[in-house]
Amino acid sequence: MSAVVQHRTSSRLCKRTWDGAVVYEKHYVTNDWDDDMDVIRRRAADELTLLNQLAASGLFKGRLGLLQIAASDPDAAMIATHEIPGASLDQYVMQGGDVVHNLAPWFLAGRWLKAFHSIPLTERATEATSRRDPTDMVEYCGLRLDSLAEYGYNWPKTSLRHSFLETIAELQRQVNATRYQRVWVHSDFSPGNLMWDGRTLTPIDFAMVSDGHPLADATYLIHRIEMHRVYRPWLRLPSHAIRRAVLRGLGLTESDHAAAYRMLMIKHLICRLHTYVRRPANSVKQAVHDRWVRGMIRRRLLRLNSADIA
Repeated sequence: MSAVVQHRTSSRLCKRTWDGAVVYEKHYVTNDWDDDMDVIRRRAADELTLLNQLAASGLFKGRLGLLQIAASDPDAAMIATHEIPGASLDQYVMQGGDVVHNLAPWFLAGRWLKAFHSIPLTERATEATSRRDPTDMVEYCGLRLDSLAEYGYNWPKTSLRHSFLETIAELQRQVNATRYQRVWVHSDFSPGNLMWDGRTLTPIDFAMVSDGHPLADATYLIHRIEMHRVYRPWLRLPSHAIRRAVLRGLGLTESDHAAAYRMLMIKHLICRLHTYVRRPANSVKQAVHDRWVRGMIRRRLLRLNSADIA
């Protein structure tokens, strides 16, 4: 017996009971931003390969959890994994629970990423899965800025668009000059994909895995927490303390002043704006809220774009 429990942008999730054990069966699906079933099947195959690689490493134990595969069918773009105890950090944040002020899971998120980065990249990891996900940051952000206009959103104007891309290009030049080592990137390392049972932190949903900068996932997690302060300011999330905990766990405590940090934050904000433009509101209330969020994102982008580049 199964029941659809969640529809995501790129997958459909079903909860099943197999031999007395609860598993979550994920079926990858196409969407209005992804390409076709060939891309979807590749994402499923890549996720399966990576999960097996992580399990074989022996690095993820104790308080660093790991998804356990129950079954898979890459041709059908399906992976089933055993249920993870606890709840997502996003659920804790929404409930305003003690975990919001408990920095342990956020520190462990950084520790998990540090272990993740030590896993050798495969040849497939360095190949672009989709034409919409180029590795060049200027091209990546340019595609999304152009897409805003295609959705009828007339921001940024041409001169500002050029300014954003010039800033990104200069930051990318500085980042490349550091000769950093590319690592595995989860690409959706958000509170909703981090399971916490009070002791162990377990990331889920590796559908978008790729390679990239060591700060990519950490900045994305921090970005999502900072956006929670926009969505729900009454929660009074300690975003600065959470940011420090994540970066401390990663072993990059001062990296929030680096060019890579700023470049990636600009990328995340552009992607967030793109999401809030292409996603239709289902009520007047949501339309007003989304307009507020878009305005806040624009202001943050303008601040990051106008900051001095060292």
